[in-house]
Parts: sequence; C-alpha cells; structure tokens
Amino acid sequence: MLEQGGLAVVSRQPAALARVEAVGGGHARVAPAAPRAQRGAADLGADDAYLEQEKAFQLDLVRRRRAAYGPARRRIDPANRVAIVVDDGLATGLTMLAALRAVRAKSASWIVCAVPVASPRGVARVQPYCDEIVALATPHDFYGVSVFYDDFGQVGDDDVARLLRASAPG
Repeated sequence: MLEQGGLAVVSRQPAALARVEAVGGGHARVAPAAPRAQRGAADLGADDAYLEQEKAFQLDLVRRRRAAYGPARRRIDPANRVAIVVDDGLATGLTMLAALRAVRAKSASWIVCAVPVASPRGVARVQPYCDEIVALATPHDFYGVSVFYDDFGQVGDDDVARLLRASAPG
C-alpha cells in the first residue's frame, strides 16, 4: 500500500480468480459456509431452512430493486473494459466483495475498487478480487463508515429510482 498525499493506493497485476461466487442479475451462487460460521449461525437459530428462506427473500429484493432502478438505464457490459466499482466506504468489505465478484464474472479487463474511507481489514478482504484499490483514508482506528459522514441517512428505493430517472441520458 502506498500513501500518496493522503490517498491510499493498492495495486496488483491482473489475475484470474480460481473460484467466483457472484450476485448479479438477480442470481447468486453461494459458497458453503465454513464449519465455524455454520456453528455461529446455528447458535443464533439460523438453521438451513431459515438460511434458504432468507436467501430467497434477499434475491427477490434484488430482483424488485433491479426492476425499479433498471428502466432508466441500459446495462453496460463490463467485458474487456475497466470497471470502477464505487461504494460509500469499506467496513467489512463484504458488500464490495459481492460487487467485485459480479464484475469479475462479467470479464472486466481491470477492476478498480474506489471508496472514500476503508478499514484496513476491508482493504485486505477485497484486495484479491480487484486490480486496484483507491481509498481516500484507511485509518487504523476505523469504527465504521458512518463516522466519516455528516449525514449518513438511508436513501430509499423511491429516491434512488427518482435520481436515476433524473440523471438518465436523453
């Protein structure tokens, strides 16, 4: 990692991923949970039936949001292109990880993860799945993304759809 005027840059040469699990287009391929994670989920009452029900609910939510958000924009195929995947910050990195895997599965030629703030743990988690990480800040005393914002309120689905329609070309 290089610190350049407060800008953290992590870069590596492109490499094919041996295993890709992706959420994209309303589809998911879920890797089996590690035995330790399975025990933790079971301890919380999350048996296999619950996990399958929750997976179905979340995939349905993705489909509904894609239908609501999608009409204002045509999809851009990232194949053989540089893809810049942006998020409001990396805490655990899991959301970014899902997005990076989906973009990699679509054969982007170079993938950049771009965030204003990231935990060192989040950077370490996503680094193998992208070719470059750009983060404005990577504080060691990271407590959460919201700490770095004056206003970190949720943006509702209706607002997202409205903003996408307003910014649509043509």
